[in-house]
Formats: sequence, structure tokens, C-alpha cells
Amino acid sequence: MFIVRGMMQAIVTAFGTASSGAALPMAMQCMEDNCHVDRRITRFVLPLGSTINMDGNALYEAVAVIFIAQLNNVDLSLAEVVTVSITATIASIGLGSVPAGLVSILLILNTVGLPVQDVSLLLTVDWLLDRIRTSINVLGDGFATGVIAHILQKRLNDSDAKNDYRTEIKEEIELLKSTANSRRQSYAWSDHSKEIYFNAISNDPNSRVQSRSGSIINFNLSWRNTLLESGYTPLNKVEEV
Repeated sequence: MFIVRGMMQAIVTAFGTASSGAALPMAMQCMEDNCHVDRRITRFVLPLGSTINMDGNALYEAVAVIFIAQLNNVDLSLAEVVTVSITATIASIGLGSVPAGLVSILLILNTVGLPVQDVSLLLTVDWLLDRIRTSINVLGDGFATGVIAHILQKRLNDSDAKNDYRTEIKEEIELLKSTANSRRQSYAWSDHSKEIYFNAISNDPNSRVQSRSGSIINFNLSWRNTLLESGYTPLNKVEEV
């Protein structure tokens, strides 16, 4: 129900336009704003789903063919029902995300040997059924996006954390390099209080003088404990991170 409530605006748009492509921008907005799905997932899954994930079309075509078969007193065997279902699924994938997908039923009727002219019976209500199956298509895309987001969100979060971690390290290293006096040997010092005093004035390893600018660089990072040991650490060791 969470996906249904979040996608309600997109479903209404799909019902009004009878086109999955026209409802695609609204579907993206609903999944990102209402369902809080990562933008990278919605921008990949929803356009792909609006092209090949036609759940409503596949269901409608299979049911319509079975209806025409019963109307002509034709009993379909289990193998024929399976053939109709598979053909309807494949045909729905080949359809574009535009209205009037009724033409694909002709292909399925020829597959099982049913009269094609009976499709005219569906034309009177197809304008309404087309809007309903388009709404189902959009809702199915939303469910697929939610499932993929549930599977991949942790990996995306871990990837973002690693990228932020690397960016933070690079920024701190650049700050160290810009603070250092290039004419003297520079050291970074750790006193295990999560503060690194950068020494760019004295070469004396026993002196704990801050940088000429008086800056104190906070390193609340996990790599500090392993890289910057107690005492002084040469700057070139920091640059290898």
C-alpha cells in the first residue's frame, strides 16, 4: 500500500493519458519524493519498465483471447492457455508505451487459430480498458522499482560512504600540503585526542608547534589510528593514502 499511495498521482496521470511514456515523469517524481527511492534507481528502472514491463497489457491480452475463445465455444487446452500467456507476455514487451495496444491481440488470435474479426467486440470498451491497463503498467513499474531499491539501497549507501571517505581524506591531505612549509621537513603529530597539529616551522621532533597559520586539523577518521602513530609522522607518508 505504501507504493500505491506514493504512486497515486502517476496512476491518475496514466489513467488520463493512456500512455506509460506520458506518465513517466510523474512516476519518477512520485517514487523519489513520496517513496524516497534513490534517484539513480528511479532514473534507470522506470524508463526501462515503461518500455518493456507491460503487466497490464499482458494480462488484458491473455484474458481477451480466452474470452473470444469461450465466445466461439472453443475449449483451449492447457498447452494452448500456456501458449497464449507466453505469447501475450512477449507481445506486450514489444509494444511501445503509447495508446491503442489492441493490435497485438490479432497476433495471439492467429497463434491459437481463433477468428480475428471478433476483436471488433472489444473496440467498444477498449478506450476504458486501455486506461486501466496503462495504470496497471505504471503501478507495476513502481513495484519493480521498490523491490530493486530494497535490494540495492545498502550497496549504494556503502558506495556513497566510501566516496565521501575518499573525498574527505583528499581534502584533509590537500589542507596539510597547503599548510606545510615546502622549504622544511614537515610532520603530522597525533596525541590520540583526535586532533592533528601540523608542524611546519621546526625540524625538532621534540617540539610540538602548530603551523604558522595556527590551524588545527581535526582528523576523526578511522585511518588516523593506523596511519598516524604516536609522535611525528612524515608528510609523505600521509600523501600515500
